[in-house]
Amino acid sequence: MSIDAHVKYNESVRILMERYFKRHNDIPNRLYHYTSAGGLHGIASNKTIFLTNARFLNDPGELIYAANLVRASVAIARDQRGSVLDDFLKHIENILDPDKLTLEAYVSCFCEDGDLLSQWRSYGGNADGYAIGFDFSGINWSTHADKAPPPELRKVLYCHKEQATFISEWTNAIADLIEETGDEISDNQLQQFRKTVAECMITFKSPAYQEEQEWRLISVQQHPKDLKFLAQARFLKPYVEFKPNGGLPIRSVKVGPVLNFDLTKRSVTMMLDYYEYDKIDEMKPSSILYRPS
Repeated sequence: MSIDAHVKYNESVRILMERYFKRHNDIPNRLYHYTSAGGLHGIASNKTIFLTNARFLNDPGELIYAANLVRASVAIARDQRGSVLDDFLKHIENILDPDKLTLEAYVSCFCEDGDLLSQWRSYGGNADGYAIGFDFSGINWSTHADKAPPPELRKVLYCHKEQATFISEWTNAIADLIEETGDEISDNQLQQFRKTVAECMITFKSPAYQEEQEWRLISVQQHPKDLKFLAQARFLKPYVEFKPNGGLPIRSVKVGPVLNFDLTKRSVTMMLDYYEYDKIDEMKPSSILYRPS
């Protein structure tokens, strides 16, 4: 075993991850979660955010896009480096095959813009919903349960070139290691790659969705101890809860385009006061003119 080769690999991965995490550090002072009246009440009253299993998100095409990108990026590296990556390609398929997943990602979605028509239509109950404004800058990420690591806030990447480059550079680092040592990568190295790919699967989105300026609260777990299920029309949606110590950092509420703002403001203010949210600094109506179908 070449110690120098492993040192070189670890340094390459460190630089990659440093670059990856840097883009997630500049968190806006307000991120918005679009939801219905029932969702607003549930979040505020329980002081809890639900993180849905990523395979049960509204648009399953998201995971297909990311999986295809990972496959294509690794395939390009395979064509360039030759058979040294053949065994690694089998690991990739196991990572991307939903029936062989050992890690599951749980997600809650937020936008930098609190007044997007596409989001009102998709998540705000045909524009009669709410955009809850959160300030995550000072949140206590520990939870009451402490049975799982706290979720992490990640910025969604929409640039196809950056997405492909990140996967390709890591794959080439793996190829270098295998070539220099003659061995497969270790279980720990593979596990690190697997966890990062699981995260990329839900933070890499098509450039077509760039308007959303999305951030995601993510928890990657193997066997959640407090897994719950939400009954829907056609299936049960698995989710985990995030209930931070110190409560949720709700700071504002934007009211959907078709609601009576004065009446809605009164009821929402009463509710937030009742549940002791005393740092609300803004409640405004949407500026969008919209007539629901």
